[in-house]
Amino acid sequence: MKIRKEESGQVLVLTALTMVLMLGFVGLAVDVGMLFHARRNMQIAADAAAIAGAVDYHIYGDASRAHSAALSAAAENGIEDLSNVTVNVPPQSGPNVSSPGFVEAIVNVPHFTVFMSLFGFRTVNVSARGVAGTPGPPDACVYVLDPKAPAAMDLQGSFTINAPECGVVVNSKDSDALQFTGGAGTLKAKWVSVVGGDGGHSSDSNPAPVTGAAPVSDPLGGLMGPTLDNGGCAGGDGFPGESGSTYSTTPKTVTLTGDLTTSAPGAGKALCFTQPVTLQNVTLGPGIYVFGNGVTLSGNISAIGVTLDVANGGVTIPTGGVNFGTAGNDATGLVAPTTGETAGVALMEPPGNNSMIQIQKGNATGNISGIIYAPSAELYLQDSGGDKSGGISFYADIIVGTLFDKTATMQINGYSGGGASRLKAISLVE
Repeated sequence: MKIRKEESGQVLVLTALTMVLMLGFVGLAVDVGMLFHARRNMQIAADAAAIAGAVDYHIYGDASRAHSAALSAAAENGIEDLSNVTVNVPPQSGPNVSSPGFVEAIVNVPHFTVFMSLFGFRTVNVSARGVAGTPGPPDACVYVLDPKAPAAMDLQGSFTINAPECGVVVNSKDSDALQFTGGAGTLKAKWVSVVGGDGGHSSDSNPAPVTGAAPVSDPLGGLMGPTLDNGGCAGGDGFPGESGSTYSTTPKTVTLTGDLTTSAPGAGKALCFTQPVTLQNVTLGPGIYVFGNGVTLSGNISAIGVTLDVANGGVTIPTGGVNFGTAGNDATGLVAPTTGETAGVALMEPPGNNSMIQIQKGNATGNISGIIYAPSAELYLQDSGGDKSGGISFYADIIVGTLFDKTATMQINGYSGGGASRLKAISLVE
């Protein structure tokens, strides 16, 4: 009995010690759970910041804009002190270090603890990292967007369209949306997708078209660019006082010739013309050139960092032809800007302008490097359209309403835009 009396209270002591230990485990679990919850929120904020920055950079090509967009996204996702957010354009670590077109966002926020504070750990830093960008070239490089047109993509005679590294999309639901006339042509692409059907010599396509496909939307989302009446013009109508710029009187037109780089609008700015314009044997400096009544291209054209924005009227390359630098060299000819509102776009007719882009007869050569964007218009290549002298090399993504190739040769290499093409899908990569 005496032994039993001396052992009394041991269960109570053990129970108390066990309860303290259990409470410790509960406190630790609470702290760890809170930190995991904070980590999830930090990851959401980091991913959102990286995507927002990459999308902005994807459109404008401006690292400072992308940095600001990433910080705004982090704030919208619960990060109150933006000094805890680091944005690197391009990334400074990981497999995409120094890669253009990618944005890295790192969030590092101290969080208070409950149980762990009893042992001196009042705060624990919680970190998350996200990297977003454009990991590869666009899978499609030819988009024919008209949803109803018969023969929306019309290929006749001894045409040649060679786009082996990317796909062709035909959005029309017509039963003959993709039409082959004659058996002497070749359409070669990575894949060919047609919402409606195909007609004629569809065996000219390699691979065979896939019909009944789902339609796609305009990949540029209705890009308008500067217009004549939205205050985006820095000047225009003939570069007043510029040597080599001449006017005819009846009807009034503008002919631009010679080296006009000193009158260039500058990157991200626009010169606007209300009269019909002819660019003939001309060198243009960087910027956006807005044409309110169509443009004709002839002779030797050099335009680096340029968007030709045809707000109204069409684009004509006449019988005399045009030379866009050296064929097969994507650093000469008509080369799109890499920053600004029209980054990546070399030639455009904004939505609603249904005037034809016409490359006519014989002697068009050289390079167009950038997106050709005319979602309401027809791209028309007639009468060999350039293949007699090597043809035009399109380092381009072509987005048009309809496409008519009448025995012309088109070499299409999807536009990369220095790693930031507007058509590349933004995705989280780390």
